[in-house]
Amino acid sequence: RSHDYDRDRYPRRYGFERIAFDNGYRDGLREGEKDDRHDDRFDYRDEGRFRSGDSGYRREYGPRYEYVSVYRRGFVEGYRRGYANVRSRGRYDDREWRDGRRYDR
Repeated sequence: RSHDYDRDRYPRRYGFERIAFDNGYRDGLREGEKDDRHDDRFDYRDEGRFRSGDSGYRREYGPRYEYVSVYRRGFVEGYRRGYANVRSRGRYDDREWRDGRRYDR
């Protein structure tokens, strides 16, 4: 019966990994692109959301430390992708961006 208790207490427990990873990936992608656009060095460890690691966390996901671990994995992957994407597209000036998205003039 104890496993029923856990399921009731953490109803989304077994899907939290996808949520945590996706939240981290999205935040890391945004920060990686921003750092590259501004010619900042590649360093995800100085980002506040990476350090806290709990952006998007909800109690029903289970223990915070497990969410943080998966979130940070997603953040690192997203940051790497974001930093590399800007490099591969070449340089552009900030007027080409609105609300974090590129637009065609």
